[in-house]
Amino acid sequence: MKQKLTPRDYAHKVTQLQQVVDDCPKLTADRTRWDLDGSWEGVTVHFIDTRERAKFAPWRDFDCKTIKLVNYDTPAVRIAFFPKHKYWVLKDGDLTNVDKQQRLHQLIGSIELRLARLETQLDHTDPPPLTLFGNDIAPGKQLTSSSTRIRQLMEELINEKKGWLTILNDIASYELAFSTYRRGYTYLYIHWKYKLPSGEFDRANEHLLNNKRDKLGNINQIKHNVVFIDTEEIFRPHPFQNKEVELFLKKFPIRSSQAVPDVYARRRPDIDNLDQFK
Repeated sequence: MKQKLTPRDYAHKVTQLQQVVDDCPKLTADRTRWDLDGSWEGVTVHFIDTRERAKFAPWRDFDCKTIKLVNYDTPAVRIAFFPKHKYWVLKDGDLTNVDKQQRLHQLIGSIELRLARLETQLDHTDPPPLTLFGNDIAPGKQLTSSSTRIRQLMEELINEKKGWLTILNDIASYELAFSTYRRGYTYLYIHWKYKLPSGEFDRANEHLLNNKRDKLGNINQIKHNVVFIDTEEIFRPHPFQNKEVELFLKKFPIRSSQAVPDVYARRRPDIDNLDQFK
């Protein structure tokens, strides 16, 4: 069982790991030579030669929220980046009436909180100019655009709240569903191929850490993704060559020189010799 770190110890480990990331030599991705597809625009990715892995060993199992060692144990020989829309859906049959009621209460509570914030915002908007009628709006005049929009939003929220209260009070008459689909949460994923100790290849996927942004889209916290590269295998193969097939065929010492297709052969293990190792 992993020992839970104190906030102080966690911060210390993050600082140490960040220093290693900063100091470690980075590889420059070469699209013309590397077996690399897709884009990692908007996400901070550091390509590190697998021969530098020992420097990161103390943090191999460290659950860091700002620095991710994406493939410490499986250095990439091929990489592809792709975005993925992440969402979940709960259908009516997935939830009990109690679950639905709780979720509707949360929704109504969030609407009420939003209304309270808008009310406060409305109180701080510029009041209409003084007229012969006091603070009332003069004939033919309108509220400032910001005040008008706030009042419109409040009216929409009040009507929405009434609608959800109606459903809450007669929940058996409604079929409900809950989903994050429209929120449009998109994560960048990395798909990579790596070499097994046996010499064969396998594949894996992992989502990357997104940089944290403010409401205007400006990055206010960089999150680092460290991708280890097998620099001996990452290069694009010859157009008529496949690394996996080539590796497999190398195991056959006998090859035809005339036949089409080529014929490969190797002697089967001697059963008698194998038995002595059982």
